[in-house]
Amino acid sequence: MDRPHPGRSRCRSIHLAAPLGADASVPAMPPGSTEREDRLARTILVVAMALSAATLLVGGRHLTFWSDELTWLVFTDDFTPAHLLTPHNSHLIATTRLIYEALPRIFGTDYLPFRIIGIVCLQANAVLLFHLVRRRLGAAIALVPAVVLLFFGSAQEVAVSPLGIPFLLSIALGLGAFGDGLEEPWRARTTGTIEACRARAAR
Repeated sequence: MDRPHPGRSRCRSIHLAAPLGADASVPAMPPGSTEREDRLARTILVVAMALSAATLLVGGRHLTFWSDELTWLVFTDDFTPAHLLTPHNSHLIATTRLIYEALPRIFGTDYLPFRIIGIVCLQANAVLLFHLVRRRLGAAIALVPAVVLLFFGSAQEVAVSPLGIPFLLSIALGLGAFGDGLEEPWRARTTGTIEACRARAAR
């Protein structure tokens, strides 16, 4: 009869040491976190999101289409796959091309809808990053990178201008796929590839 490995039972009880993609599920609230701390962190995140959105709307109120956006607007005037799947600077930006084809047909040359989509993409990244870090390190620590990301991060041209939509979309979908892999590995095996393809198309 085979004797059990002396460290096997001990390794099974340590969830945080399990490799990514293991069958052990990640707890909804990390050890050491309290419900009050978690609720407070979520409240602070919502307030930070509101302040970030207001800052971006006010700070970018004089912006208009520029740089690569002008190319996306005038590249062509249809929704054909040949257009949507045409790379831009070697990047596949099908989702971005779809946005820059659809919004002018609905809102004309108004820049505000583009800016709102950019802000929503930025805030989606902050929320996904918060929940990803929170599951491993706790809500209080997760607030730090999320708030930094909300207020320009390391590239204000990506956060303030809709020019950053391709990057923000691809990162958000990547964070979503990674979060699924931590929470429910069995589901990630079927959805991870789809979300990765969407992230590639967004970029």
